[in-house]
Amino acid sequence: MNTEEEIQQIKRNSFRFLLRMFLIFFLLILIFSVYWGFIKKIPVFEEASPNGTNEIEIVQLGNGFPYITPSIKVYFKENGRVIKTKKINVANFMESNHQERYNVSWTGENKTSIMMKFELETMNMNFNFSTKKLDIEVTKKHNRIS
Repeated sequence: MNTEEEIQQIKRNSFRFLLRMFLIFFLLILIFSVYWGFIKKIPVFEEASPNGTNEIEIVQLGNGFPYITPSIKVYFKENGRVIKTKKINVANFMESNHQERYNVSWTGENKTSIMMKFELETMNMNFNFSTKKLDIEVTKKHNRIS
């Protein structure tokens, strides 16, 4: 091999190495953004029943991207064990999801009502810990988008 062929070979190898490093870096950024946007669990709200045996925990799944609404997962716990979960899409267009959007009221020890005030709709979720029955109703639909 003469020196020109060696130089060309070194250039090709350098280019391939840089291309591989760029692809690996791009894939890492893509994986992290998917995790951050859709998978990461962020605690939003947690409340226990009057005597502390039952508990409700609301967790946001991902941070969402602009114009893509995140989901929440509601965990109903009895004596520290999850007995039921429900995944709900947050009906917000441009506003953030925060603790003030949720209002929990307990009827006795085993019945709870969660009012979720989102930007585009208001939902009521009723759960009975004794019967494990979950009822969801949309009470108001807001349409702030023209």
